[in-house]
Amino acid sequence: MNILIATIDVGSGGLMYYKSLKLELERKGNNVKLKIFPKYYEFFPILYRVIKIKKEFDIIYSNIEYMSYLNK
Repeated sequence: MNILIATIDVGSGGLMYYKSLKLELERKGNNVKLKIFPKYYEFFPILYRVIKIKKEFDIIYSNIEYMSYLNK
């Protein structure tokens, strides 16, 4: 299964969670890509709309606040 994990690096340590999640999912045989966005995306989530996400991913995992922008 191809999985995209989209997150923002805000320096709070949350990135460690996503890196651990990526490692565990890969250990289970999944193909995982971790996409890290700059911290200003937290303040301007509309910027997600200009990102082109390839159709190759079966699952996109992200914070619920930003998913509506990624899904367009």
